[in-house]
Amino acid sequence: MESRPTIWTVKTRTRNKGHDNTRNGYAPKTVKSKFGEIGPGPGFECRNQAFQHGHRLFEEMIGPNHEGQVEGPFQISITWPRRRPYNHVLQFKITLLETDPPVWRRIRVPDYYTFYDVHVAIQDAMGWEGRHLHDFKIRPLKRASLDIRIESPFAIDDLEDAAPILTTEVAGADFIQEPGDRALYTYDYGDDWLHDVLFEGSCPKEPGKKYLICLAGELAGPPEDCGGIPGYYDCVKAVKERDNSEDRLTWLGRWKPDRFDPEKIKFWSPLTRLKMALKD
Repeated sequence: MESRPTIWTVKTRTRNKGHDNTRNGYAPKTVKSKFGEIGPGPGFECRNQAFQHGHRLFEEMIGPNHEGQVEGPFQISITWPRRRPYNHVLQFKITLLETDPPVWRRIRVPDYYTFYDVHVAIQDAMGWEGRHLHDFKIRPLKRASLDIRIESPFAIDDLEDAAPILTTEVAGADFIQEPGDRALYTYDYGDDWLHDVLFEGSCPKEPGKKYLICLAGELAGPPEDCGGIPGYYDCVKAVKERDNSEDRLTWLGRWKPDRFDPEKIKFWSPLTRLKMALKD
């Protein structure tokens, strides 16, 4: 059964200087790692197809000549996440920037995942609670001039730039294809948690294996709403020194900065997460 979209109509503006829609040809690579053989995303032999599809989505939303300013109402469709058949999985390494030693995770997700689905996977792997807005900024390895921001579906009333590309509407493989391609994932514009999302490659799914999966990682993710990187290190210090002078230990509860077990990660359904967010 097809997912029924939720429709919002918002008034927004576009101020874009244009985008480079070209992509130079280059050979796909396959990398061997202790996690098995991983390579470019599935269907890479048509290496321009998904990338050009992503640009078509972009231009359908704001028009092919996106210079200057355009104002007016836009009707935006939010598609419910749903499961689809798949034969490959995508492997990402997520690193929380400005942490030393780094807080990081390595995950595998189905190849059809939208950016919203990837957002939920990152939330679960890092231990975030989904209370705040997010976005992705695309940073492809071979297309440094590309500048595309993919927005949270809950940010549409506050956007002033392009009629947005929303995370619920775009597959990760539309823009992230070759091992080494990256995205910058931002969560919570107050605490400003910045995550480097590195695409390490694609591999066939293993029969009988459950995906999503967290393969590895180190350190517990920061507590929600702890005050960004400075607040995170205040929490680490309080735990190590057993300092409850500001009731910080009471607030932290059982949180321990060095405690992380990939096998204990519980991944939520993106559809369940979206419905919960809409209820809030």
